[in-house]
Amino acid sequence: MLELVIYIFTSILALLLSYLLYERVTSKTNHIPQPWSWPFLKHYPYFVEKDHVKLYADFAEPFRKAGKEFFRVNNLSLPEQVVLLNPEHPKLVLGRPDLFVRSRALNDVIPFFEHGLLNVRGDQHRRQKKLLSQAFTPAMLSKYLAASNKVGNDKIQKWHDLAKQHTDDTIHAPAALIDVLADYTDIAFTVASKSLVYMPEQDYQEFTKALLGVTDLLKDGTFWKVLFAKIPFVKYLPFGTDGARQKSIKMIDTSIRKVIEKKRQMIINSEEGSDDNDLVGICIRGQLDQSKIDETPLTDLEIRDNLVTFLIGAFDTTSSCLTWTTYAIAKHPDIQKKLREEINQVVEDFDNVTYTDIANLKYLDMVIKESLRYYNASIRVGRLAAQDCHIGDTWIPKGQMIKTVFSLFHMNEKTFPEPEKFDPERFREPVKIGSWLAFGYGPYSCIGKKFALNEIKTVLVKVVANFQLSLKNEPKLNRRIKVGLFNEEPIHVLIQPTKRQE
Repeated sequence: MLELVIYIFTSILALLLSYLLYERVTSKTNHIPQPWSWPFLKHYPYFVEKDHVKLYADFAEPFRKAGKEFFRVNNLSLPEQVVLLNPEHPKLVLGRPDLFVRSRALNDVIPFFEHGLLNVRGDQHRRQKKLLSQAFTPAMLSKYLAASNKVGNDKIQKWHDLAKQHTDDTIHAPAALIDVLADYTDIAFTVASKSLVYMPEQDYQEFTKALLGVTDLLKDGTFWKVLFAKIPFVKYLPFGTDGARQKSIKMIDTSIRKVIEKKRQMIINSEEGSDDNDLVGICIRGQLDQSKIDETPLTDLEIRDNLVTFLIGAFDTTSSCLTWTTYAIAKHPDIQKKLREEINQVVEDFDNVTYTDIANLKYLDMVIKESLRYYNASIRVGRLAAQDCHIGDTWIPKGQMIKTVFSLFHMNEKTFPEPEKFDPERFREPVKIGSWLAFGYGPYSCIGKKFALNEIKTVLVKVVANFQLSLKNEPKLNRRIKVGLFNEEPIHVLIQPTKRQE
């Protein structure tokens, strides 16, 4: 029996040593340091249990103190990540698509990004961005505000009704405790989907069901889906069956294609809702009348994938930003007071926030930017080295994944003095280009930035004008990377109706 135990132990030890030796010999990034990692599992256990923002900060701290400009992380995503530390490097990595190209890892999770802006490169990206930018002109952004106002007003009324039904025992006044992420997700999803494509209500229900299916595919077991995609034989094993996922993908594809075709027929027949007030309508008009554009129009497949791309970006990260900004406003009464004073001074009709109102709300803009710096609605973006190259003095092999982790630069005292202080005033003057990375940087930066900010500002105007916000209990921060950056524990904000200035 003892001999068997010794044999098993030595076999495992030999296997482990062989693996470590193989990894050492084959790795092209051994010259870049990494935190201590588990054999086989690498850094994955840390990502399972720890706050992701704090985890990256803890990983980075010893290397930053040692004057290093990079470190390696492997959370079992493929390939291994080289994380930037030098504040000057994101401008190079994100601003030079000839040297660093976008990763296509999401294609391994779901097939609805392959032909859209999130995935295409070079001339195809330039072409699509030019065509899609017609949906984000000032005139179009102003039209989209109708959806933000209506959906926001409906939610505010529900909050008022809820507050009237409860009396808080600490302030002895009508108030309600709100799970802000849940309600903001509902707002952001509805605004995004209605702005992307106008449909009759019966068709809209099927459309939204399909889009929610996409988000479920993204959030449910992403690691294992990547594993199944990378190792083909795994899906044939009993635990690797992927039939339910494939069925869901087919249903989503069918539903979205039906919506596109329905919109096309509405435009051809000049039906109600066929005007160019949404993204899909603009794309289909380009197909039907190519004389108005100087590029090859988007195909139905490209429209489908961009529809999914914009929806995910527009509702997931928007709800994250709204949640963290509301949390920050509730946590800092002095900032909330100043913000409410500006809103009361600038906005004439809280139920109908205008494009002009948004442009004049300077302090609100500063608060949102500081929230995105401090809390980060999204945390990182990846690029692949298109060729062997150098970043600074460090050699980077072709195909290496480079990660720009926004929080490492947003909380860097060289870039933002006193980074641990929540201070909107730091954005009163323009910050250094490439230091604030909330919407990315360079040619692949977020095309929907203004759409998202307009919606966020419209909703926050209504919330701050109608309610005094406070925290009854401070939530434990355990931020997790999904699509946006969310807290594991729900963030509850106490809303107390306040007298509005009409």
